[in-house]
Amino acid sequence: MGDFNDNPPDKSISQVLKVYNSLDAAANNSLYDCNSKFNWKIGEGTEFYRGEWSRFIQIIVSTSLIKNQIGSDGGFNDIHIFKPDWLLEEDKQYHQMTPNRTFDESNSAIGFSDHLPVFIVLRSSK
Repeated sequence: MGDFNDNPPDKSISQVLKVYNSLDAAANNSLYDCNSKFNWKIGEGTEFYRGEWSRFIQIIVSTSLIKNQIGSDGGFNDIHIFKPDWLLEEDKQYHQMTPNRTFDESNSAIGFSDHLPVFIVLRSSK
């Protein structure tokens, strides 16, 4: 888990790490990108920069870790973006709520982070 500074389709994730964004394509014990559930084009991202959402904060797991949590839709749905109101501010230029950044253009400390946290829920197979 972490800030990869790349989105899931980028070469560093898809080709270098060989992370799959579909459980259908992933074989047992391969790496799966839990963030593939999010649709950043409709605002389900972890970072907002210059009018676009991205998913730089990623959780990549072995498919064997989540095999008992695959939903009826064939996906892993126990991933969430933590975005309470106190972590957000209105971006007046783009008319939407975005992360309340740690620093603005003048480098004044103002908020919490430029990324929203992501977490997954894992259930024991016992």
